[in-house]
Amino acid sequence: MIRRRAGGLLVLVALVGAGCGEDSPAIPFDSTTVPPATTVRSATTASDTVTKPSAAPNSSLAPVAVGEEWADATANLTGMDSYCGNLSFVSARPDRDQILAGVAGQGLFSNEPGSSEWTPFGRGPASASLNHRTSSIVYDPTDPARFWESGYYGLGPPPDTPAAGVNRTDNGGETFAALGVVPGPDLVSIDLTDPERRTLLAGIRGGSTIFRSTDGGATWSEMTNGLPTDLGEASFPHVLDARTYLLGTHKGDRGDAASPGIWRTGDAGATWTKVFDQGVAGPPLAAADGNLYWILHAGGVISSADGGASWKPLPGRGLPSSGASDARSARIIEVPDGTWVSMSANVVVVSRDRGTSWQIVGPQLSFEPSGFTYSAVRKAVYVWLSYCDVQAGLNPVADGAIMRLDLDLSP
Repeated sequence: MIRRRAGGLLVLVALVGAGCGEDSPAIPFDSTTVPPATTVRSATTASDTVTKPSAAPNSSLAPVAVGEEWADATANLTGMDSYCGNLSFVSARPDRDQILAGVAGQGLFSNEPGSSEWTPFGRGPASASLNHRTSSIVYDPTDPARFWESGYYGLGPPPDTPAAGVNRTDNGGETFAALGVVPGPDLVSIDLTDPERRTLLAGIRGGSTIFRSTDGGATWSEMTNGLPTDLGEASFPHVLDARTYLLGTHKGDRGDAASPGIWRTGDAGATWTKVFDQGVAGPPLAAADGNLYWILHAGGVISSADGGASWKPLPGRGLPSSGASDARSARIIEVPDGTWVSMSANVVVVSRDRGTSWQIVGPQLSFEPSGFTYSAVRKAVYVWLSYCDVQAGLNPVADGAIMRLDLDLSP
């Protein structure tokens, strides 16, 4: 699918509630919750427009300081040679003022405090190549210098050499070490209950199986026991501990032939039980309250208070949609004070009551982003746009591929 910026296009947005299936209709906000929007100019180009909802009362939401416009943060990445899926991922470091961006075929780049430019990242001596399309970054909560990076389709200019599916850094990103051979993961999940970080799961892009490592990523094996062949795309594994895993799936390219949902194992993958019968979107949120929360691809959020053994929809209306036809785009980010930030199509939404109610904040984007991240340090949302034109060969990074919106959630 070719996805490009829709200059001048105003996208109508609806936030949806929990549906009965992947094709459930959207449930819009009540007019009393979101008043009519006004149109303002974007910071991208003179022809682009954004739609800015005016302030609306919401008892669950304290005042929020929001920037008037989305600002182009692509800077010197604009025009950089890349290929299909060019601007693949953006991530905010939780422990410091730093934003990372993955460019297919080029590797990771870092935006440092006080600079608008992006500099090469992870290029120390003997570092593994990160020239694939970065798909996830997982930060170790007890060791800020350690994090894991995953990616898929690791061929492209320059250099035209394969990249490992999962890489780890133990020195804050100066160098990365390739972890075994994993064929193109969408997401990597790590057992953070184990100080040795020995158990990892990787969900394979476009595939219906997952891979596991029990030696910190040195070796991997495919897991198929107990999982059906029609589960859809197995993009979203989640490790609870060395023996308890969840697997969230979505239809992806498999369409109506797939029966996606959530599966759970308590015996390290020897057997699996389907615990929820709808497709999910993005990784689950392991929240500070001890519960798990997952966005449904059809819209809405479900929660589990028993380690994923059972799930129920959150109450209320105004739950965020998965935001795009690609379920990989969705996620909920919890900031330190417990506020949730998410995207619904092309608007930012915020909840301060753990998903019971949501408020649109800030202007609409003139395109539907491929994903988002939130920097609590910078108090800003970053979105990115990845597109693929296979026939064109090279797909340079587009102007406006990374956009920033200031969002101060301080009480």
